[in-house]
Amino acid sequence: PKNSPSTTTTSAFDMTRWLCTLGLTSHHPQFHLEENIFHPSDLVELEELTLRDVFSKKSNATIPALFRQRVLNARLLVEVFLAIGRPITMANLSITIIQNFRLQWKYMQEAVEKKEAGDFPVHKSDVDSLIYEESCKACLQTTFGRLGVPLTYLIRAVEKPGAPPPLAPGKCFSAEYNSLVDELIDYLPIDASARNDNKA
Repeated sequence: PKNSPSTTTTSAFDMTRWLCTLGLTSHHPQFHLEENIFHPSDLVELEELTLRDVFSKKSNATIPALFRQRVLNARLLVEVFLAIGRPITMANLSITIIQNFRLQWKYMQEAVEKKEAGDFPVHKSDVDSLIYEESCKACLQTTFGRLGVPLTYLIRAVEKPGAPPPLAPGKCFSAEYNSLVDELIDYLPIDASARNDNKA
């Protein structure tokens, strides 16, 4: 964590106020001040295991379990938003959106656990090119990369789509999509951070 708040984060985000909306009161330990967490992006830098260790401290024993889970879910949501360039705002991190994200993330993880990636199809001379192309897409659809996103994002038509549209009311993805994973397929960057996915 940072040793002091940056002007770019503290001027745009009231961390204490946001944590209060998640259930932290003045009667609970203000763990974020002790750990120098001044912005939601600091939660991502802290990493999940370290954040769990923070909550397990004896001094933080009175922090409600429900609040802890909300912060852990929010940490993942912030990681996703940062990956696709979605603004980190109070409105985008409301309890309703965090709860929706928890469900979307659960569906994504279940898909990863249920589907087994098959071997990438080998192009044979007697197989029509369109059929082979569809076989490749089907394989990529069941092969998952970072954040549990199908590798079909690597072959989308628009490599750099820009910033994602505003969120749909109460959702962690925009109205143009039916799910978070559909949006991530279109907006997850194809850059240096996708290196391992390209190798897959």
